[in-house]
Amino acid sequence: MRQFIDRTIGPVRRWDAERGTDLLATLHRFVDCNASPARTARLMGVHSNTVLQRLDRITQLLGDTWRDPESFFRVSVAVRLHILSEALRSSSHPLRRP
Repeated sequence: MRQFIDRTIGPVRRWDAERGTDLLATLHRFVDCNASPARTARLMGVHSNTVLQRLDRITQLLGDTWRDPESFFRVSVAVRLHILSEALRSSSHPLRRP
């Protein structure tokens, strides 16, 4: 699972870690909003141009085809798995392994 996440959205995670940004949050909201920049902007409470600029950066990191159907499906799964893995790491999460 970790390898899949790293291969799929690792560049975005590394960008965030190196620069203190949160492109992954934008990507997560974009996935939740069925790839609608306008809905993503409304959900995040930012201007749609802000979302478009962040999506441009994500495209630079993941490549031009990340929004193609098959690639977007993989990105969506990786984002959700990443969120799940972070939740499982939390000591208060009921599914955490000892």
